[in-house]
Amino acid sequence: MICWLAGWPHCGSTLARNFLKDVFGLLSVSMYYEPKLASLFGPEAEIYGASWGLPLYAESRDAGRRVIIKTHDFPFDASPCIYVVRDGRDACASLAKFWKMSVARAIRGENPFMFTGRRNFGTWAAHYASWHPLSRPNTILVKFSDFINCPDGTANRLSAFLEQKQTGRFEDKFEELKKSKIYPELFDDQNAELRDTIPEHALEMFWRINGQVMKELGYIDEIPPTGDSKCKTGNPYSLVDSSPSTPTT
Repeated sequence: MICWLAGWPHCGSTLARNFLKDVFGLLSVSMYYEPKLASLFGPEAEIYGASWGLPLYAESRDAGRRVIIKTHDFPFDASPCIYVVRDGRDACASLAKFWKMSVARAIRGENPFMFTGRRNFGTWAAHYASWHPLSRPNTILVKFSDFINCPDGTANRLSAFLEQKQTGRFEDKFEELKKSKIYPELFDDQNAELRDTIPEHALEMFWRINGQVMKELGYIDEIPPTGDSKCKTGNPYSLVDSSPSTPTT
């Protein structure tokens, strides 16, 4: 059976995968070809991403064991899910830095690699709205900060959700990974708050698009006013085709 490990890019899926490995001895795979992470999650992780498509999806869905699959896509089935979310400001700034594009483009949900066949993941709020982990059955929401600031409580929550005994404790290895040759550009800002680097004009757009979800998740008490009073709260479904996705062949 599948258990999705879902989240918008740079919301902490790699952090969550390390957490699951440390605390439960659970290895995970990814829908995407990520050979640089193979040394962290085992050779199956590299092979899986390179082979992803409808046959492998069906094989994983019907497997007699749990297969934890990282995804940034929209949901296309009702399998259980661990949904990882990070403060949208930090996620957008981190993704912009990683993909070497403006933070405004990240906020709009643009994907500079669409021409390679990768699906558009949409805006931070649209992705959350498509999964809506607070009301989706068999789904648990875990914040990025929960892994760092409350590892024991997070381990207990995940243990109950997965019905899995804990076999170890989480070790935050990101300072070590930053200095490694594995994927330093991925880990160099995992523990940073990057919201202060967002230009004012981009921040106004961020609140218009993501304000409602930021408030719902408790990252803010009230949505800051923007220059355009007609667009103070924005629309979490804006700038995205939020129709269910399907595995590519």
